[in-house]
Amino acid sequence: MYRFNFNHGGGASRSLKAFTLAEVLITLAIIGVVAALTIPTLIVNYQKQQYVTQLKKTVSVLSNGFKNAMANDGVTKLEDTNLWQAAPDELEGNVYSPFIAEFSKVFKVTDSEASSSKLTDLGYVGLNGQTLSSIVLPYFHFADGSTVFVHPFNPSTVLLPEQIANIPIIKSKGGKLPYDLGQILIDVNGDKGPNKAGRDLFELIVAPNGSIYAEGGYDYALYIDPLNPEAYHWKTSTNVSLGCSDGNIKQVNGYGCTARIIDEGWQMNY
Repeated sequence: MYRFNFNHGGGASRSLKAFTLAEVLITLAIIGVVAALTIPTLIVNYQKQQYVTQLKKTVSVLSNGFKNAMANDGVTKLEDTNLWQAAPDELEGNVYSPFIAEFSKVFKVTDSEASSSKLTDLGYVGLNGQTLSSIVLPYFHFADGSTVFVHPFNPSTVLLPEQIANIPIIKSKGGKLPYDLGQILIDVNGDKGPNKAGRDLFELIVAPNGSIYAEGGYDYALYIDPLNPEAYHWKTSTNVSLGCSDGNIKQVNGYGCTARIIDEGWQMNY
């Protein structure tokens, strides 16, 4: 039988050479440079994905809550629910207390305020670094740490004749937003920074079917101008509130980037 012969006692000796101190230091320096270049990028990408994950969750929570309210009230339009019937009549002033009470019944809210100035107090800015417009809205703080600002209104008091005339055109083109019931701002991590639109603050539009659609998305653009939606789509709009293409990303305020995130498979690729 053939046997492997491992000779531990004799035979040719092998010379083992250790690294010099200079070689070790050079290697560590290279590792440090590579880490300095890659770790910040990894951290930023991780933070972006955390923002997007929470955004997706909150959008789902809100949409499901609105649709549950419709089902519980036995109606097919969100504006016919007890929740939206409590929305203020914009022609008679913004009294949000009844809406807050109804909203808190539908969702698990830990804190709320009828006229929050948090957007101003916390110094919210856009991707372009400019201060966002100062608006006072009711806000709701959720148990997961997110904050939702809601600007609801009854369409019977604000729809213009031309908007009503556009509804058949929008539906014929597959649009899901014939008219809107208000705006929603979602801050996915509440009072924590960076408090920047397009990063942790996102704007969406409430639809009659209970869904919420991103400002700057196809349905939104079709609703604003069914004959020229390209002017209001995130990819082609030059408006600072709607655009979010790589060519103008440094000039926009970031609200239109919500649509880009959704269109690109819930990824923050900017």
